[in-house]
Amino acid sequence: MKLFKKYFEPEYMERKNPLTKTILILPSSLNGLANSKLAMEEVSNSFKLPVKRGIKTWGLVILFFILTNSLSFAAIKTWQLAGAGSWATPANWSGGTVPLPNDDVVINLTAAGIISNIPTITLNSISIGGTANVILTSAAGSIITINNTNATSALSLIAGRTLTLGGATAATAVNVTFQAITTATNIAGTLINTAANTIADNGNTITIQGSITNNGTHSGAGKIYFNGGAGAHAITGATCSFGNLELDDTFGATITGSGTTTISGNLTITQGTLTLNAFTTGF
Repeated sequence: MKLFKKYFEPEYMERKNPLTKTILILPSSLNGLANSKLAMEEVSNSFKLPVKRGIKTWGLVILFFILTNSLSFAAIKTWQLAGAGSWATPANWSGGTVPLPNDDVVINLTAAGIISNIPTITLNSISIGGTANVILTSAAGSIITINNTNATSALSLIAGRTLTLGGATAATAVNVTFQAITTATNIAGTLINTAANTIADNGNTITIQGSITNNGTHSGAGKIYFNGGAGAHAITGATCSFGNLELDDTFGATITGSGTTTISGNLTITQGTLTLNAFTTGF
């Protein structure tokens, strides 16, 4: 409480009339704590809130958090480089700032490359377009949690493009957890889950219109759902594991593995033909 007490002392207060005081709720040093993106002029440094003289500091602290949370809005952050670069470099993003929690991230490369230093972060969505493939890696293992709450597709990958998660080691892993999917995923390209990497559906349905290469782990009570493609789905990988899989597409799908493919949940074929090529299965 010492941190907050400082900002409620007299030098941070301005008397308006005998019954009210004006408290400067957001000095610049508290902007990081609030984690808010306020679009109003000068609010980022001095948002003024009249408060009755008798309200105690605890009430002010509670009101502070309610106010700042209600004024937090997601932004669309677009990658500015043609190819590789560090996620942690502000200049590599639109607006000159790195993505914040609950933002929508858009990456449209024109030169294939690795985007490194992926942090552990919660995002509303990730959209991959452009004309070149994307590899996401971390410096010490990270988790992207997708908490999708609006009409933007939770994970979008256009046809012909490849999104690779992780660098095939625990130290470079970029694990993905789907906390919530309000608008279905649109994975029309190829999603590659590398070794030591995990995709956790958290009870959600991950819709794949394209293909998946899984050298890591898929887990959760939800499912990977193959539906809506323009051709047969390719399911490939080395030693890997899936939770629940469902094929619901007249184009069908082909599983080809170079190691043991383990399906720990249910394999459901609603429509289409599932072709099993040379590999070892574990059900």
